[in-house]
Amino acid sequence: MTRQPMPPKHLAILFVALLLHAAPSFAQNVPLKALDNWMWYDEHGWADIQRGRFDRAEQEFNMAIKEIKAYAPANRKLMARSYCDLARVLYHQKRYAEAQPLAEWALTVRDSDKKPSSDAVFQCLFTLGSIEAAQDHFAEAEPLLKRALSIQEQEL
Repeated sequence: MTRQPMPPKHLAILFVALLLHAAPSFAQNVPLKALDNWMWYDEHGWADIQRGRFDRAEQEFNMAIKEIKAYAPANRKLMARSYCDLARVLYHQKRYAEAQPLAEWALTVRDSDKKPSSDAVFQCLFTLGSIEAAQDHFAEAEPLLKRALSIQEQEL
């Protein structure tokens, strides 16, 4: 699949979002082009999930990970998002043994964050809880899913 350049309108939105919400990314030495590519692959991966095209979604998320892997040591939150996204796809493919360590690592990163996004923590918890439940590990799944539910209740 060839990657199409991001339209100028999206670049402007990305730039404003970076300035307002993700300024630390600049300090973490992530080139704008790598971030732009990561965003493109991530968006297309989620579109593929919505369409049930899990093989394509897996490819997109792997490409997103490849884009930022070199910057991962300084950008664990971005890697956590990508790993959680990929774990979600692997869960849908019933590849639980591959999905579980990715989801666990992503949750560890989110839990160690001083100001975690509640949505990001929810996504990690829900993904990992779903993986555990799918393997009939209900004792492990229950606290994860209860915690995810608690986050959603707080948001409401």
